[in-house]
Amino acid sequence: MHDDLSKQYLKAMGVTVWEPRVLDSADTSADGVPLQPPAQPPVPSPAQPPITETATAAESPVKPSLPVAVSSATQDYLSALGNTPVSLTQTGQGDLLLVLEPPLLSAEDTSLLTAMLKAINYDISQQSLACMDLTATETLSAVLPMIKPKLVIIMAVHNGNAALLDNHRAGVHRAEWSTVPLAITIHPKELIADAANKRPAWEDLKQVKAHLDA
Repeated sequence: MHDDLSKQYLKAMGVTVWEPRVLDSADTSADGVPLQPPAQPPVPSPAQPPITETATAAESPVKPSLPVAVSSATQDYLSALGNTPVSLTQTGQGDLLLVLEPPLLSAEDTSLLTAMLKAINYDISQQSLACMDLTATETLSAVLPMIKPKLVIIMAVHNGNAALLDNHRAGVHRAEWSTVPLAITIHPKELIADAANKRPAWEDLKQVKAHLDA
């Protein structure tokens, strides 16, 4: 770029524009032969402006996540879920089976979960809910054919190991014992305790919505 408009653009972007030197008498050798002007460094391309996170969920739809390769710890967790005793607390005709690790939902937890599901157009009263319960007589794999959901959401507590839970949350999973996919997200209790957990939990729910809409 050497035309005036290009130079103005580069200067406006804060890029140094190298102008060719005009030779004068000081730029000639002793015998009067003009000296070769110094080589001009290449003009750097204007930097792209940083991408800012301003788009809403509607403006930048989430693509359905595919089953991803999971760590051995996550695979062990998924495998153990099938034999986990659960108690059904609500049976609905909706697409989701929400399975919560202890503790039980408080009124505040329920209110938050209701609002988050509503944000992806799901009515919590139409979904099925179950709680992991060591005293229960049925396992999650046995309950699943009775409910016939389209997707299971496990709501887990990190118990001081947030990094491990983040690994478990990576995408929509498949387990050998389940005929439907599973997603793992953060227990509403953790969202109430630390508001910083709300954003990743919201991202999980958007992935669930995108997967079911695909």
